[in-house]
Amino acid sequence: MVWHKVARRFATETSRHEPYGNSLSKTPRYRSAFTQQLQSRHVSFLYSFALSVLVSLIANNASAQNATAQSPVIHRDICVVIGAEGQPEYGVAFRAWAKRWQEAFESKADNKTTRLKLIDGTNKEHANESPGSDHQTQLLEWISQPGASQSEQPPQERWLVLIGHGTHDPTQKTSASKFNLQGPDLTPEMITTAMSKGAQASDNQPQTKWIIANCSSCSGPFINALSGSDRIIITATKSGSEQNYARFGDYFSRSLSDPKADLDHDKSVSLLEAFLLASDQTASFYESDGRLASEQSLLDDNGDKRGTPAVFFQGVRPVKAPAENLKLDGLLAKRTVLYPLPDATQLDSTQRTEIEAIENKIEALRSKKKDLPEDEYYEQLEKLFRDIIKVRRREPAIGL
Repeated sequence: MVWHKVARRFATETSRHEPYGNSLSKTPRYRSAFTQQLQSRHVSFLYSFALSVLVSLIANNASAQNATAQSPVIHRDICVVIGAEGQPEYGVAFRAWAKRWQEAFESKADNKTTRLKLIDGTNKEHANESPGSDHQTQLLEWISQPGASQSEQPPQERWLVLIGHGTHDPTQKTSASKFNLQGPDLTPEMITTAMSKGAQASDNQPQTKWIIANCSSCSGPFINALSGSDRIIITATKSGSEQNYARFGDYFSRSLSDPKADLDHDKSVSLLEAFLLASDQTASFYESDGRLASEQSLLDDNGDKRGTPAVFFQGVRPVKAPAENLKLDGLLAKRTVLYPLPDATQLDSTQRTEIEAIENKIEALRSKKKDLPEDEYYEQLEKLFRDIIKVRRREPAIGL
């Protein structure tokens, strides 16, 4: 087919140059990985890559021609928490990170559908005004609020962002890891209990997606307690033993508004892309500074309580498989769009659902690649890519 000939020709060109459109390949760590791939000259990989790029280019061209649609409406309830600063210089940094979170959502959101609450633990004047107003109480009350009602459309996202320091006591069987607040500290078990109260009070809890980002040291164990259905949990560290000051929160807050985070060039930035960019920049900091990395961020969104590091991805494509036949994280985070870029076309809910179903078929097909004849595999892959293009080219419904 002409399609295949074009893709193969593009793959040949790709084998002689740096891969197209991958901003992470410009960093030393990713350039090394790509060099190894190019030297191995896996034609099938290059062909698959070229095919996906061609489809992306066609889809994006269609998007540019229909850039008048409004953004999809999502109710977002966001709570950004700045914990105890410890030293004044940390407080300055934490407030800067929190400000980026505020600016990222306030500049790109409809105020009618986005609510943002800030709890600032570096403001000691208001830390303990009364026994019932400590930050732990305020936060748990916010978490336990009921989710969206059946009559409330569209779906709701609730974001909890923890910025500060953490501690971990391995001698404790429960509540070993804590996020440090002014006053009583916060444990993941407290969050889980508060979330359960909110679920019991809500008549439509499945419509609420939780995104919890703990940007503190010792945050890894929060995944074990908080992982679950319709939840995306991000931690700055992979374990409680990583106790040094965590820099991931700095780079993560920057990635929220960085167009370079659009790794797959679909003219939108997803939570997965922001996580991957921030993780790579954090690793690059330690590498360029000649330090041994004391933190490795994790993302969990499939409910298995394990989490996946960014090194399992090249761009947004998985390049490694978890051990013990576990499922790779990232699919839900990939579908959680932070914001569209200015020239992006938005899709209605039916289009998004259809594309998600096709993407599931693509991932299922890729998992069976080794069991299929090469021509049959690429023919099926091409058909699925064409199906996505058809959906994207269709006019979205009014109101999305």
